[in-house]
Amino acid sequence: MRKYLATISMLLAIAMYTYGCGSSILGAIAVPTVSASGFTNASLSGGYGLPLAMAPNGTAVAQLTFDGVGLVSGAYTEVLPSGALCQGTVSGNYSVGANGIGTVTLGFNVQTSGCPSSGQLDLAIVLAANGEYFSYASFNVNGQAIKQ
Repeated sequence: MRKYLATISMLLAIAMYTYGCGSSILGAIAVPTVSASGFTNASLSGGYGLPLAMAPNGTAVAQLTFDGVGLVSGAYTEVLPSGALCQGTVSGNYSVGANGIGTVTLGFNVQTSGCPSSGQLDLAIVLAANGEYFSYASFNVNGQAIKQ
């Protein structure tokens, strides 16, 4: 029993010496902090793939290219609940604040006959991983866009 108590005392003394009196063991662990600043429109540039589940209208995927100054263009394919495929182009604009939060406005131009008319989608976005992807949300759609 004495040997056991001596071992515990020695370990406690080492721990106190190593981490200093009054500080916790957790104080020695580096905790990363998130500092969202310094983002601009240039933080969002290049090609991104977006899944767009727009229930009840259908599901679409889009490939968008952001130009780094506020314009976006691309193409999309949508599968309607009936199974019909609709394709078209996308164009619009975007804005990114210094904190990485911004907006994207997309105009859809349908190029397949028999598909629903063109429309617009407004997204709230937040950039992550230095623009390698961004999360987006709107009234009926949300997800993550991955840089390609």
